[in-house]
Amino acid sequence: VQQFQDLQLALKSAVENLNQRISDLHSLVREERDSRRSDIEHLATNLVGKVNECVAAIDEERNGRVQEQTVAMKRVGEDLMLLSQRLDIEKTTR
Repeated sequence: VQQFQDLQLALKSAVENLNQRISDLHSLVREERDSRRSDIEHLATNLVGKVNECVAAIDEERNGRVQEQTVAMKRVGEDLMLLSQRLDIEKTTR
């Protein structure tokens, strides 16, 4: 009877230890999951920031090209106007 009680106490102690270890493991897994979630959110925020920087750089480049094209078109228009004036002068002198 004493051996049975000793065995029962040993098993009870082992089960309690296992329950405690399982609880500790659950806590570690929960902490790891929260840490990973936080890391992912941080990386996502950084990624969005980098994408926004790229979009801004592309927009800036596009605006620069549009301005350059505008200046070029203005020059072409001025050159055409000057050429037209010269042709008109040439026509009137003949």
